[in-house]
Amino acid sequence: MNGWISVMIATFICVSFYKLSSSSSNLLLSC
Repeated sequence: MNGWISVMIATFICVSFYKLSSSSSNLLLSC
């Protein structure tokens, strides 16, 4: 269960960076 929550949090962070960043290279580095 904790692992699943961690995956959801990581996905949310990546989505947040995607919305804040317009550069594909920065997105790849963030994730």
